[in-house]
Amino acid sequence: RGIMVLIDRLKTNVITRVDLADGAVIAQIKTQTQDAQDGEGAFSSNPQDYVRVANDTAWVTRNQPNLDPDAAEVDRGNDLLRLDPRSGKRTDDRIDLSSLDTTATRTDPDTGTDEEVEIYAHPTRMARAGGQLIVGLGRSAYDYTSYGSGMVAVVDLDSQDVTGLEIDDLKSCEWVS
Repeated sequence: RGIMVLIDRLKTNVITRVDLADGAVIAQIKTQTQDAQDGEGAFSSNPQDYVRVANDTAWVTRNQPNLDPDAAEVDRGNDLLRLDPRSGKRTDDRIDLSSLDTTATRTDPDTGTDEEVEIYAHPTRMARAGGQLIVGLGRSAYDYTSYGSGMVAVVDLDSQDVTGLEIDDLKSCEWVS
């Protein structure tokens, strides 16, 4: 039995699993809670990739950080979120990648002065390597006007420990395979 996974990204934030035998939708799973998506200018997690690692576990990258300091832990973004493909539900389990955030200096186009900006991990694509996930990171400012050094995250699936592997002389290491 084949299953296709569709990822509806920015402002939709839904993972759809479709049975290829008959085209039936098995499940549609939002990648953030209802509270996080209500209202004008609400948080959009912007899912980028999905990797199933067990019957009850799949991980989805949530590319956008949630800049609301009062956001619930499960809706922080800039992470991996665990979905349960068997039940078709989102869980509250997440692997936070904010430890791989950094800063960079950019020139303000309006004033010409240098300023320091936050660079977020921005997880994108994933590849499984045994008991690990290798996660490509965009590492950019929230508004994509500045970029950090190239890096991938190595995530141990058992312990959920995260290690950043810096890649010298590269930026936006989003694609892994």
